[in-house]
Amino acid sequence: MDYETKESNDDPLITNKNSIDYNLEEKCIGMINTAQTAAGEQRHYSDVMLLHGGDFAYMNANANFEMLESLIDHCNKYQRVNMTFEYSTPMKYYNALKLEKIDWPVMDHDFLPYRLKENESWSGFFTSRQGTKKLVKDYSNLYHA
Repeated sequence: MDYETKESNDDPLITNKNSIDYNLEEKCIGMINTAQTAAGEQRHYSDVMLLHGGDFAYMNANANFEMLESLIDHCNKYQRVNMTFEYSTPMKYYNALKLEKIDWPVMDHDFLPYRLKENESWSGFFTSRQGTKKLVKDYSNLYHA
């Protein structure tokens, strides 16, 4: 969800049922569909992480979190699906997956450059903190050797 930029075409969440623009139900169904899609792409984990936000994403974080809180509350009251939405942290998510006794894949290649799509690469890697990134790359090569 991105309510602040015009490029996203994502309308703000309207929770007032008396408004003609009320869309809480529609947004809730969209969030549930996103979670179900993400769950289908994973390996049968019972926990799914949906990321919200990003670098420089919001000018008014308080308004965005209020909208997200309303959406989470409504989705948790939605009786048609067996899911629970909650705020989490990467460590809490990792611990939940760890309890599921998952066989983690072994990576045998470097992560760089990041491939976004077939013919696109993220090139921001070499623009900042070059020293730290060189150390990561060097130790990654050493580890895989």
